[in-house]
Amino acid sequence: MKISLKMPDRLQARSFRAAACWILYTTLAACQITDRANEEDPDDLAYFPPVQTTPTVSSSQPVQGGDLASVQPVTYHNLWDRIRASLSLQSTYSHPRVNKETARYAGNQEYFDLISERAAPFLYWIVGEVERRAMPMEIALLPFVESAFSSNARSGEGAVGLWQFMPSTGRAFGLQQDWWYDARRDPRAATAAALEYLQTLNEEFDQDWLVALAAYNTGSRNVRRALRRSGFLIGEAEFWNLPLNSETRTHVPRLLALASVIADPSAYGVELAEMPNAEPLSYIDIGRQIELEQIASLADLEIACVRTLNPGYLRWATHPKSPQQIAVPKSRKELLERGLAELDPSRYIKWEHYTIQPGNTLNGIAQKFGTSAETLRVINNLEGSTIIAGQPLFIP
Repeated sequence: MKISLKMPDRLQARSFRAAACWILYTTLAACQITDRANEEDPDDLAYFPPVQTTPTVSSSQPVQGGDLASVQPVTYHNLWDRIRASLSLQSTYSHPRVNKETARYAGNQEYFDLISERAAPFLYWIVGEVERRAMPMEIALLPFVESAFSSNARSGEGAVGLWQFMPSTGRAFGLQQDWWYDARRDPRAATAAALEYLQTLNEEFDQDWLVALAAYNTGSRNVRRALRRSGFLIGEAEFWNLPLNSETRTHVPRLLALASVIADPSAYGVELAEMPNAEPLSYIDIGRQIELEQIASLADLEIACVRTLNPGYLRWATHPKSPQQIAVPKSRKELLERGLAELDPSRYIKWEHYTIQPGNTLNGIAQKFGTSAETLRVINNLEGSTIIAGQPLFIP
């Protein structure tokens, strides 16, 4: 999937950058974020309003490699520093094809401001998962290349989410996809599936992470086909020598180029706003279906914030069965829990009840209440469009 690095003309990077560095984490403090729930185009890198930081909380992470028991842990206050310390594919950064892609990032401050803002709520957890699985830290940066770190990104082929899962691949790795919820858009669910997929590919291709990354982009069969055309067995060929399609030949060097810039941003004329090395979100299991607007009201958040932090939910409410978990900024956890404890469960969903009248049609009722016939079918468990006068309908 190709992501343009060109920013919209309305971005004036130099005038915004100082402010963005100071107010990067409003998402996590007050969550006044533009609603991107209807975004379909991953190439659309439209600017998110800057967000503000909460006080940093230190976290100690072990030094990678060597005898961990004998090494004092290093404390990183900045998540970017933690990422830099664990990058492990640096030997590839000097390859000419990587240098070509690095030029695309050099000086592109608008792009780095944008991806930092989008990643702020979710990157800490992704980094921890990559470390836990002992994978190269460069893989934590893959969503920046796959989707410009947009959970709502959709490719022309139908790949969706941070990690750009196709429907069939997502299902193969346990990602739930239905009318209410798409786990491909859920940052935590999709990350767990993507890392499992990458580990599987790494094992398939003889522990060669570059080839595994190529297979993630183009598919295992296409990599095997390229090996056969070249006369190589698995483990014999380097990624650089494989006759792959042009997108994949660019995709892997682009990830390595991004990692090289993050490793030393000042050398490439960019600055990365500090990102606290601490989990910014709390996850609360509601235990039943609830409207997202109700969550916003109870937690004193904008509805756009609730949608941004919970992009897996496709409708106005959590799933009627599962999942029913909600992410909120840590600063809002107690407020939400207190509100839930005081709220009558009958008010979790504020649907209207409509009694079907003689002559009504499902389409007509949908138009009357500003919804769709499909929505009414799903929430009322109707098999088709046939309705019977006198029966009730739930109206969202």
